[in-house]
Amino acid sequence: MPSGSFKNVILITIDCLRADHVNIYGYDKLTTPNLNSIARQGTVFLKAFANGPNTASSFISLFTSTYPLMYGNYYWLREPRIPISYLLKQANFLTIGIHSNTYLSAFFNYDKGFDIFIDLTPKESRERDKEPLYRIISKRLPFNIRRYVYNKLKNIERRLFKSKPYADAPTVYSQLAKVMEFVRHRSLHNNKRGIFLWVHFMDVHMPSLYTKANKSNTWSIIDAYDQSIRVVDKVIKEMLDYLLEDKLFRDSSMVIITADHGQELFDHGGQGHGHALYDELIRVPLIILPALEINHEVIANHCGLVQLLDVPPFILHSLGLSQIKPKTFLGREDAIYTQNGNEYIFSEVLLREDVDERPIYLRKGRPLYCIRSSKWKLIYDQHRKKFELYNIEEDPKERLNVLHDNPEVFDSLVKRLIEHIRFEHEESLRIKIKALRKTMIKHKTCDIL
Repeated sequence: MPSGSFKNVILITIDCLRADHVNIYGYDKLTTPNLNSIARQGTVFLKAFANGPNTASSFISLFTSTYPLMYGNYYWLREPRIPISYLLKQANFLTIGIHSNTYLSAFFNYDKGFDIFIDLTPKESRERDKEPLYRIISKRLPFNIRRYVYNKLKNIERRLFKSKPYADAPTVYSQLAKVMEFVRHRSLHNNKRGIFLWVHFMDVHMPSLYTKANKSNTWSIIDAYDQSIRVVDKVIKEMLDYLLEDKLFRDSSMVIITADHGQELFDHGGQGHGHALYDELIRVPLIILPALEINHEVIANHCGLVQLLDVPPFILHSLGLSQIKPKTFLGREDAIYTQNGNEYIFSEVLLREDVDERPIYLRKGRPLYCIRSSKWKLIYDQHRKKFELYNIEEDPKERLNVLHDNPEVFDSLVKRLIEHIRFEHEESLRIKIKALRKTMIKHKTCDIL
């Protein structure tokens, strides 16, 4: 793909959407008829992976092209991480973001670089500590029980009043239409180089908590999950029809559709996300429109290993802005626009301990890493010194740990993983030393004055 092929970028992200529940990735129940149609006009990445298994660990990579466990806490978008939104705003793009996920809010600095930043998260989710119910519970119960009781009561309230802790897809689309009308009315796009639009959908995020799904029935939960995918699928089609018919986006627009992470549905005995690095949690759909062309050949299916870390540099390349790519960006744009992909990719997360009474974004945790090639995947729990090795080609569901049967493969992957962990630690230390020097210089200047 030539550099500078597009003027606008539409980035659509879907919370918790695992790739193997999307029809174009082989799911047999009809969940994504519209995405199926959309994908026929674009390139489908068959081996796309998130760099973390929950929103905070994944989005920090998707927005800043850095690994989650670099630079300390990955919940906050802080320096030296530089989000793609900030770079594009500096390059004179109109930047618009719409979401309803607490962990993507201005509190965690995700508004950085956006000219228009719409947070549709209900006020109760953003200001839980101020809510009377939570205050009463917090005075009388220990932290771990407090959270459990509060969440149970809120779920009952949501079912009674049919409310949700996020904005549903039709609401997000409705808000987007209002924003675009505002942009046109105020001519905010005039004298801009282009538009960067990010829209995030939350409907697939643990729908069983907010529906009548029977938690003792696995299939009931899976059905609720699939139904939420159908809702988002329908709205994405309507939204793209609306946007691409608009003269602002009609010509020279690239569309990227992906997810921040997947969702375990009892594949390994649990439900939810953020607690492991199996493929149901980190393999995500990735579709790019229009279809990529490599050596004048249209690529319908991309079979190389790609990671969300590669998306920010690819966006810059597609807009002809590779020259402003910061040194902190670690992704490879050529992993996407060529068929080669990456030789290895990494995913990682801190497993938080419930016994820690602080908010989740302040709790200590134990690092969990994984490294994968096209055939092999190694998972490493650093605190417990525990390894798991899977032959992904023969065992895609990761049922059989073949660690002891493949010592040479294990040694090779461990060597690469150690290099990765060492790089993260050295980079984090370099930034800390740099910040310390700045502080010392500042203090010396003050003393002189």
